[in-house]
Amino acid sequence: MKQITGIRFLQSISCVMLFSLLSFAQLIAQEKFIYPDIDQAFLKIWLGANNVKSSELSIYMDEAGHVWKRRKKDVVNADIEHFDLNLLTVDLDQLLQLMENQLNKGNINQVKSYAYHFMWEFRSIRQCSFIETYPLDLLWDAHDLYQEINYTIDDPMFGLREWSDFENLVNDFMCAFENYDLMHINQITEWYPGIDVKQHKSSKDKVSECLYNLLLSFESGFQPDYKLPCDELGFALESLFQSYADAKVSHPILPKGKM
Repeated sequence: MKQITGIRFLQSISCVMLFSLLSFAQLIAQEKFIYPDIDQAFLKIWLGANNVKSSELSIYMDEAGHVWKRRKKDVVNADIEHFDLNLLTVDLDQLLQLMENQLNKGNINQVKSYAYHFMWEFRSIRQCSFIETYPLDLLWDAHDLYQEINYTIDDPMFGLREWSDFENLVNDFMCAFENYDLMHINQITEWYPGIDVKQHKSSKDKVSECLYNLLLSFESGFQPDYKLPCDELGFALESLFQSYADAKVSHPILPKGKM
């Protein structure tokens, strides 16, 4: 009887070890499609579009082009199912060319839009692949909801929203930002080891403060009162993104044969 019990115990241990190995292998496979250097390069363009001169933005564009050229083969060889990564790289090549053309024409807002879309292509594939631990993705989730809030407040027709719909939108933003806020700093420094931890925390605290001020402004029931605290919330979020743009990045996990 003791022998049978021992065998069952060993079988249980083996199953646990096998499950752990499979989970670890799956995690490694997922993380292959995280490229902090690509995100950082295009994040600098996205942030710089409203804050720097065209000459400096051209430098960011050149840097992004070099990063993309260096990483493109890694992207094609990534172990991601159900996506044609060859087609993706072709599309991104064309998108980068469009960015350069628009920069030459001085269409900075369009350059910013394309930079966002470049990053979004990677983010959307990670979402479809259930890769949910990359910090920038969580921050973008919150930012996208903020954009809807900002549009609604700026619109004289309040985005044709009922107040209850707007409340739900704000609650969604609060939940999305909380998901980001609850990340342990080690989950961030894993990909951005050079991030200024104090500055990052200060920026997070500023977002929370601005969000509180925005919620207070709703008590007046007067739409123009929402504008300033909403704008300040947007600036605070940009400051949080800036901490990533300024950080040292880690290299992605490369596909088999590239280690």
